[in-house]
Amino acid sequence: MRRFYFATDPDGLRAEFMGTRFLAGRTYAIPAGRRTDTTAPIGGSDYNPFGIFVAHDAPGEALERLSYPCRLFVVAGEPVLRYKHRVGLHEMHVVRELEPWRALGPNGREVLSLVEFSSTLRSAELARLAAKRLRTPAKGEAMNKIRWATEHSSRTQAAAAARAAIARSRGMAPEVLEVDSQVINEGVESPERPSEASDIYGSLALADVAEALVVADYADQDAIAAVLDPFIRIVNSMKTRPEPAEPAVGLRPELVGLHSSHVPPRGNTPIRRPAATYLADSLASLARPEHRGGADRVPVAI
Repeated sequence: MRRFYFATDPDGLRAEFMGTRFLAGRTYAIPAGRRTDTTAPIGGSDYNPFGIFVAHDAPGEALERLSYPCRLFVVAGEPVLRYKHRVGLHEMHVVRELEPWRALGPNGREVLSLVEFSSTLRSAELARLAAKRLRTPAKGEAMNKIRWATEHSSRTQAAAAARAAIARSRGMAPEVLEVDSQVINEGVESPERPSEASDIYGSLALADVAEALVVADYADQDAIAAVLDPFIRIVNSMKTRPEPAEPAVGLRPELVGLHSSHVPPRGNTPIRRPAATYLADSLASLARPEHRGGADRVPVAI
């Protein structure tokens, strides 16, 4: 049987199968009388999402119709339907669980650190990012290359989830960061609402960085630098504080400055470690031993 990737909500549930909690080491099967007709393409008008398990051939595509946080599994089965990165399975064995950040691409932990970092920024700090977000020819060309890479790297859902996570960290609807900056410039920015415009522009800058991180190992490196370098310079120019009690390990030299970037504390609780610490972690340190469980058959509740 071939292996694929299957994501769920953090509680192990999927909206299509709310009575079933997916766990490693178990086999799940759609009852014979409720299986999706294999002549109906996935996503087509006759497609029945309740009668088939939809898995993906790449972890960066597994968050389709889902958001982060999530749970991510390696599953095995014989596909009865295929469409782009999707495969349809009537029976699926959950082989093991992976670290959920892998659904955000190889740099998923860095993306998550950026999301945490985003949630701590003050309006004045977002305004500084906003001032650099206005599109220039170089920035526009870089983002075009990054989005081309996104579409061709089996990480379209990872990029969308990363942008959505940035939006939620700022208390915005994900759709806000999907529109082009020119639309925002015409429809939001005004003397009456400067802070709202700055928040959106600054959040767009963070969303661009998040998408760049998703495909940083795949996209044109000059394009990645055109997006990350201005962000790093701005963050490094913010007020810094003493080194945290917990030193970071395996920092990338070009991102060491982010390690000591100022992150405002929440309430009276001091932050022991800057939220951007993991943004600079070496990807080589992310390996984890993977757990394998025994198998038993579980009927799917529909």
